[in-house]
Amino acid sequence: MSHKAKALKQQADDKYKLRLFKEAAGLYLQAESASPKEAVYPSNLSAAYFELGSYATCFRAICRANSKLSEEDLNGTLFLRLSMRCAKALSHGARVGSISLELLGEEQSVQTVRRLESATEKSGASEELIAAWKEWKRVEREMIAMCEGRQDAEIRLANLRVTKCTMDSDLEYYTIGHDAPMSIVDDWGPDKDDADPIHLKSMSNEELSRLSFLFGGIGDARHAYGSIIGLGKAYMKLNRRKASKIQAHFTLLDCQSTALARDLSIFLMLDQLSQHNGPAKERLEIVATIFYVFIGVLMPPYCHERLTKFLLRLGYLGCADSSCFWFAVSSQVHASHSEAIPGILNSLNHWNTALNEKTVRGLLEHQNGNRTLVSRQTEEYLSRVASTPIHDTFEYDKQVRTVESWTEDRLLEYAEVMVGPCPHHARNDPIKRKEWLQKVRPMAIEALRRSSPDRRPEDYLANDPFELESKWYSKMRVFLPPPILRSADEGFEEPWKVAQEPCGKWSNPITQSSAEKARAYIINAWKPNPAFFDPIQERGFGYPDMNVKVFDIIEVLAEAAERFDLLRHPNKDCPAFSAAEAFFTGVAEGLKTLKGHLKIEFLRSDLLQGVRKMRVFADTNRPVEFPRTYTRMWLSNTTDYTHAFLTAGIYCTPNLELHPRAGASFNCLFNPILWKNHDEYCYGYTLLMSEDYNRFLGYSNDQVAIWARSAVKPLPLPRVLSDLASHEELIAWLTRLLFSIITPGTISTANLERFYYPINLVVFVDLLKHLVKVGFPPHWLSRFFASILSNTLVTDVPPYLGRLPIPSSERHRVVPKRKVDLRPWYPDLESILAIGYESIPFPFSLPATFATSADEIGTYTVDVPSYLLRDIAFHPDNNVVSLLFCKGYGDADYFAANMHEVLEGKLGSARAVEVVTMVDSVSLFTDRIIQWKMGKERVKRMQEERWVMAPYRFDLRKPRKYLFFFKEIN
Repeated sequence: MSHKAKALKQQADDKYKLRLFKEAAGLYLQAESASPKEAVYPSNLSAAYFELGSYATCFRAICRANSKLSEEDLNGTLFLRLSMRCAKALSHGARVGSISLELLGEEQSVQTVRRLESATEKSGASEELIAAWKEWKRVEREMIAMCEGRQDAEIRLANLRVTKCTMDSDLEYYTIGHDAPMSIVDDWGPDKDDADPIHLKSMSNEELSRLSFLFGGIGDARHAYGSIIGLGKAYMKLNRRKASKIQAHFTLLDCQSTALARDLSIFLMLDQLSQHNGPAKERLEIVATIFYVFIGVLMPPYCHERLTKFLLRLGYLGCADSSCFWFAVSSQVHASHSEAIPGILNSLNHWNTALNEKTVRGLLEHQNGNRTLVSRQTEEYLSRVASTPIHDTFEYDKQVRTVESWTEDRLLEYAEVMVGPCPHHARNDPIKRKEWLQKVRPMAIEALRRSSPDRRPEDYLANDPFELESKWYSKMRVFLPPPILRSADEGFEEPWKVAQEPCGKWSNPITQSSAEKARAYIINAWKPNPAFFDPIQERGFGYPDMNVKVFDIIEVLAEAAERFDLLRHPNKDCPAFSAAEAFFTGVAEGLKTLKGHLKIEFLRSDLLQGVRKMRVFADTNRPVEFPRTYTRMWLSNTTDYTHAFLTAGIYCTPNLELHPRAGASFNCLFNPILWKNHDEYCYGYTLLMSEDYNRFLGYSNDQVAIWARSAVKPLPLPRVLSDLASHEELIAWLTRLLFSIITPGTISTANLERFYYPINLVVFVDLLKHLVKVGFPPHWLSRFFASILSNTLVTDVPPYLGRLPIPSSERHRVVPKRKVDLRPWYPDLESILAIGYESIPFPFSLPATFATSADEIGTYTVDVPSYLLRDIAFHPDNNVVSLLFCKGYGDADYFAANMHEVLEGKLGSARAVEVVTMVDSVSLFTDRIIQWKMGKERVKRMQEERWVMAPYRFDLRKPRKYLFFFKEIN
């Protein structure tokens, strides 16, 4: 052993103790070169490589060490250590795919494995060594099946739900969005902080040829419209050679078929507008139809007639070839995925055939009937925000002073625009009116600060181009058509003249008479906007809920048109229409400019399910040439409902390209008032502080903002191990996250404090797979997972039992170490692992009672009893439903209320309970069934022992139980 090799080994040992395994490996390699006949150096080198998770290089180092062992060395401890490490490296390397059959077939590999395996026959062989080689033999037998079955397993796993079920699986239909339109190639919105140009001029031809953008939760598609305008303008600024290389793809994703049907209809009308060269009046009719479909509660008869003909034609195109996986309705617009087409056609058919009995009067009465509820919600919101701390800045102080100087009448006028109308019961009561205004004042200031920090409060009242039409709208409930088309509408001119007067006197008898005639004409001749109707959402009241501030939307369109240099001043004779005309004409011009360079895809899917399927090619009905990674993603506020930063990291960032300007952004609209600060916002979903995201999840979060935009960016993977969390940190975090899934805290019943904590155990398994890609050694995860499957997990991490979201202070809380009981959650793990077994990138042994293949997992349904509907009134759209199985009726209530004691193993083996978080569906109004997956042998045992099943809500910690009668779906 040379002096130089000894010195290098000592340096390497020091690095190894500091967990600097990469640096240690480099020094061990030098030591091996300095003393090539010594076995200890490649042996030490293999240990460093093993800790790095580099199992193939570890095995090669083991082979070199083995070749240098003498027969006498076979009785020493070095031989036993090499044997143990070899068995583990083989198991993990084969499972993760770095050790191949070809490598194992090499002569040196065969000799090494045969020799080192013989250590199990020696008298000093430990049980651990024998178990390690037994595990390798099992993994070796599975290698071919693993290679052949991995893709199918990935696809099966990608089809599993990643969220708990709601009490009502029917989807809400949000007709109108909230944000200002963005241009995704230039920015994430109109604010200065949102500017983020991609710089197409600096991109290579290859990059330009695969520009791709995903809009998750596309809603009313305003961001897609703005992005087409922006991309068209960017295209025009390129030289001819660069421009010719652009091929862009927009994926418009939503889980709501009706939303996609409406967006598709508008896009196809925009495509028609982009090619129109006929009479000006006909062009105006097309624009007006787009305008009223987009935002009009009611529409003129000529627009309704045009839309009806258009929808009939569109429905025919969709039905023309039902064997197609997607259908091309123009050269640029595609409805993708076989699941999208039936849903879209169903909505189109509903608009064409099921709305004959819907009347203008009925729709207006429905709107008026909802005002009391809206007023109550407004008051509740104002009260909450009034007690919320607000940022203390110089500009804000100026706004406070300005608003506080206003008279009550001026504040009422401003509140009408920005906050909502004063409740009727308070308007004529001086005391109640004053109380309400005290609540309004801070809310008005804060709403203004959030929406446009550079805009003065008085700007909303002075020179408002839409103020006059808003007066008209408050009386007539319709937008003014442009003058050329308005001639067909009876009696509009006189009331419109009154509205334009400085103090329009609607109380004048003559004015009242003309207004009544115009209203009568609207009720008799105008039509409800079909695109606002959804067959499911109408189920309760028969009409859509359209209590939105429509002129807020018009103002947003006008500002976007101005920002895109499409509009200077709205036409005073039809202000709202002219703003929308400028905006949508800009979109049509963008489509025309980008003809042959842009493809628009409509994809009906849940966001997380959609990107998961793309990544593993599980979206078999989607054209293969469509993108699977994206330049950018806009996720809207879908993250409010899908676990925000955690699932964005696991599912979305892997579908982003590694480009300096790539990224995914989203905003928080559902519950921003809930979060005390940005740290709590980040921790509430991930149980990590934001600065730790790159150390655990392998992505960066460049921006976190509760009231604005949050952004995540992919990082090159795998990360260097020394840049990642330590083994102890990782296991503690995983344990805390696991407990938060299986025994979550409670959720407030107050609307403003509601919180979605939807993930199930599928996400946990997907996370373990993701962490391997991040760069964590698979053997870390394998050991941890083994403790779960063997029910031997010992930890000092406690479950959180308080109200969600979990505060960041919880990350420091520990209890005395104890063993927990994870067996009640085995049904989920059995199903997930049997379905996705070949896709798990680390070895593990299944419990003897577990199913071992997807064929051994059944899908079961049970009819929903009518009394279960009693729970539907309490936030039926929150993902809180799991299924609880137990032997006795009375036990269900106790288990549901004390799941933390189940976890702690305090209930004893006599009180058997099992839980399923991965429920396929709960359909209370249509199919009236609950559906889930479970091992067939497990179900057979439950039947024999007469178990009962109780769906329960973790937010209430309360079950609904009934007998376990079910049928299996073949």
